[in-house]
Amino acid sequence: MNRSGIAIITGVLMSVTASATSLREFYDDFPGQVSDSVIVLQADGWNRGFGVVTIEARAALKSGKGSWGIALGNYSVMLEFSSSSLSDIQGGDRPLIKVIDTESDAIVATLGGSPRAWSSKGENTLIVSITASGTMTIDGGHRIPEQIGDVAVDMPRNGAMSIVVNGKVESLRAVVETETDAIGLLSTNWDAATLEAHLDASDDRYETFWEYLDCTTNPDMAVAGGRYRLAGISDGEGGYDLIYAGGASVNPDLWHIGMIKAKLKPTIFENHYNVEWYDSNAESIIYDVSADIEQESILSINFPRYQSTLRFSRVAK
Repeated sequence: MNRSGIAIITGVLMSVTASATSLREFYDDFPGQVSDSVIVLQADGWNRGFGVVTIEARAALKSGKGSWGIALGNYSVMLEFSSSSLSDIQGGDRPLIKVIDTESDAIVATLGGSPRAWSSKGENTLIVSITASGTMTIDGGHRIPEQIGDVAVDMPRNGAMSIVVNGKVESLRAVVETETDAIGLLSTNWDAATLEAHLDASDDRYETFWEYLDCTTNPDMAVAGGRYRLAGISDGEGGYDLIYAGGASVNPDLWHIGMIKAKLKPTIFENHYNVEWYDSNAESIIYDVSADIEQESILSINFPRYQSTLRFSRVAK
């Protein structure tokens, strides 16, 4: 019997690694020559809930002069070439890659590559990756990219993403790949203390804690992922976010207080909601999931495809 539906309530894929989604976008419609420009690839947003973001860009410096590079948030990674008395011996001008904090203009790191792996007047690839944990990895080169090095950085303070050109470049194109971190996307600023304070002060009868009451499941299709304690927080549009406040027994290490467990969206029927539920692998379930509040005290989350219902009781204030 097919048990794939188990993930709906429990995510019984027992891994403790959050699911991730990769999005790859190509940018290749730049003019033949780009001069002294900042080309915005993404205006905002990639630095919220991301796991890894990578930009791979390729261009040729006109006459080998000037610099170009990649900007991620408040960091820019710029490529330029420096001539020296050793250039002829080493096989060409030396590539320099500077990591700059653009808010302070401070140079965070200066890295060098092998002149033989780069072309000062031809096309070069520059690859910059940054992780949510604060590691920036830089690779690049003319034909086969070489590893340049890793740089420890803080979380980017804004979500802008762009290509920066000082001087003139030709044949510019870029690829952006963003891997989102599902756990990061579900995190909020709520914690145990702020939830308690907000719910105590609220006059909204559904802004309260909801305690696990019971469940009805088809054991061949789904089992409960825990005896959840959830906090109802108004979304300001007639619906509610259900914030995780404890109780996970499947993948408990993935969940912490303050994460979104479900989103309730209002319908034309009173106390009936459409639901986006996040299972214990933090995977979104949106099809055929609904919620009902009965007698202002019982919240039922219904999964008809999986012949399952979770019920919660409202905690009196």
